[in-house]
Amino acid sequence: MHATLQFIKKTMKLHILFLCTVIPYFALVYDTKCNICGCNMTNCGKVEGIWILLPGTSPPAEDFSHLPPEQRKKKLQAKIDDITKELTKEQDSGEALEKMRGVYVQNPQMGDPSCLEPQITQTSQNIGRLRGELAKYEMWLSEAVGGEDSSNNTTNNNTTQNSSSNVYAEFDDEFDDIESPVGQCTALYTFAGNSEGTISITEGELLSVMEEDKGDGWMRVLRASGQEGYIPTSYVTIPSSCSKTNKSSLTF
Repeated sequence: MHATLQFIKKTMKLHILFLCTVIPYFALVYDTKCNICGCNMTNCGKVEGIWILLPGTSPPAEDFSHLPPEQRKKKLQAKIDDITKELTKEQDSGEALEKMRGVYVQNPQMGDPSCLEPQITQTSQNIGRLRGELAKYEMWLSEAVGGEDSSNNTTNNNTTQNSSSNVYAEFDDEFDDIESPVGQCTALYTFAGNSEGTISITEGELLSVMEEDKGDGWMRVLRASGQEGYIPTSYVTIPSSCSKTNKSSLTF
């Protein structure tokens, strides 16, 4: 058995050395260093504990900013839910340890209170770490939905301030609900659109731009078939005559 394992390790090492020599930009590594051939690598993507280095790639962003907007929000919310559950467990453990220590203090014959200190300290540190993580992901989620909330709040405030013109406001709101394209673009490449919130497009297809890129590398488009969703901005071309500074006067 030992001889078999040694043979497998040796074979793997030879394969890795070959890849690192023939294809400099490819290596299987753990963290940032290959523990088989010793190559020091960066810019890698992690897949089930193994980092695969590819040219121009980087690890997925912790804030899920590499995902389409809708999918990013769901991922952030799921992460918040997981952290909240873990935090609740740690808080419950902390309360139980504190109660146990109180019992030991009042009844020394039942146990030594000092023996619980390491566990209490560790639990306290875990709670602090989880609270920090929770605040971080809540901030990212707030940023992800901030634009929508801001837009909704502005609409509500304007309606309240102009209560004397409710008829006109309601009339305008009806037309606001009907979203109009801000321009058009042409697909440079075919995009599969397998992720949630995205749609597939084909090379050369003419698309209506419903929402411009907000800096995250994604834009929302409408196909002639009626399908609407996000696509990578780099997959389309927009006429250079488009003015990005004034949406109301965009010309395509």
